[in-house]
Amino acid sequence: SAPSVLPEIEKAKARANRIKSISNMSQMSKGLMSYADDNGGKLPSADKWCDAIMREVGSPMVFVSPLDQDAIAQSRTGKKVSSYAFNAALAGKSLHELDHRTILVFECNLGWNGSGGLKDLHKNVPPDQWNVALVNGDSQLTNPNQMQRSQMRWSPPKRRDTGGEADGGEAGN
Repeated sequence: SAPSVLPEIEKAKARANRIKSISNMSQMSKGLMSYADDNGGKLPSADKWCDAIMREVGSPMVFVSPLDQDAIAQSRTGKKVSSYAFNAALAGKSLHELDHRTILVFECNLGWNGSGGLKDLHKNVPPDQWNVALVNGDSQLTNPNQMQRSQMRWSPPKRRDTGGEADGGEAGN
């Protein structure tokens, strides 16, 4: 019957939108990696990252999540919007010095060229809807527990003057 089919259709649509969002983040990751390749291995500044990778991603719509109705509406008016944020701790850092499990981009609407970190994710996004893209190119749905189990990181490794070994950085809890 029709009423029992509607929830299934909504679930399928939500799943498809989540996949599209993760695909957008994958494109942004590739754009950031390409930017770094063209700029001595360095990532862009946190306040200009969307502008910096626009050429690489090809369309402003890559920055609009199908899960973000506000951003969709604003983008239709021609406004530059981003449903995603850059990990501010990585601004200007060398991509090659980062642990592959470091979060590069996360789904959290902090505006065009918005950047932030774990506190912004906690504040603005329900924990069962965390989409992240890692330095290694993986983009995925995660949650606080999975983030900790997978040892995802927000901070670049801290360099010590004495031994040269890198410290782990902040774990994702």
